[in-house]
Amino acid sequence: MNRCLGTEVTGGAFRITAPVGAPAGLGIAASFVRERSIYPDLQKVTIPGPPEITTMLEPREAARAAWPTVTELIRAEIRTLIEIGARDIQLDVPQIAMGLADGGWDTALAVETIMAIFDGVRGVRRSLHLCYGDFGARTWARNRSLRPLLPTLQRLTGSIDRLVLELSLPEQWADRHLCDLDDRLEIAAGIVDVKSPRIQTVDELAFMTEDLLGMPGSPSHEPPRDQTSMSNESSDSLFTSERVRRPQWSQRASRAL
Repeated sequence: MNRCLGTEVTGGAFRITAPVGAPAGLGIAASFVRERSIYPDLQKVTIPGPPEITTMLEPREAARAAWPTVTELIRAEIRTLIEIGARDIQLDVPQIAMGLADGGWDTALAVETIMAIFDGVRGVRRSLHLCYGDFGARTWARNRSLRPLLPTLQRLTGSIDRLVLELSLPEQWADRHLCDLDDRLEIAAGIVDVKSPRIQTVDELAFMTEDLLGMPGSPSHEPPRDQTSMSNESSDSLFTSERVRRPQWSQRASRAL
């Protein structure tokens, strides 16, 4: 946020003193250029949503009022990213996910916020990352079920191409069968628990992947009870409903493992 005009630091947060702006951009496109100079094949970039960008802005009422402006700043950054070669734009909105889970957000507001950012974005993969946060190696969400997210995801059909979804919490894993979404939506399941000091074994991750893929004969696998937290959003283990042809997904899973 030190790139944004209209703010000043006050006790670890930023106080809004004037209209918020970013004349030099949010810095994400500049970082993409630098990182692509190191790895020329880089095509994916992640970008936070309005509630994430304004997390440390005060007063909170003014921060919320700045969301439309921040949305336009995000859209401008996405346009620049596409112009310089990004082909997978991932919007990270854990605060929307936690708000839906705990009742601070409703479906209509979540859908409106996400669709406003991706409106008119074409020719790239539009990815959406939802998780229940990672704050001091734990989530802030009290309700960790996937159920509160489903109405929003169902209404986003056609507006996003890939859902990057946390599935490492026991409550989320128990709801995995509920993810009966449109066949056109690719789902990347985060099954690696990045918060627990315990390292999952290859066999555990393989069993979970097979379960998600719906492979014939795959055993049911529940995450160990000492797991406490969330996914690795960069995981490429993919799952889908039974209606999608399994061989296509099986090949992707073998690469992920």
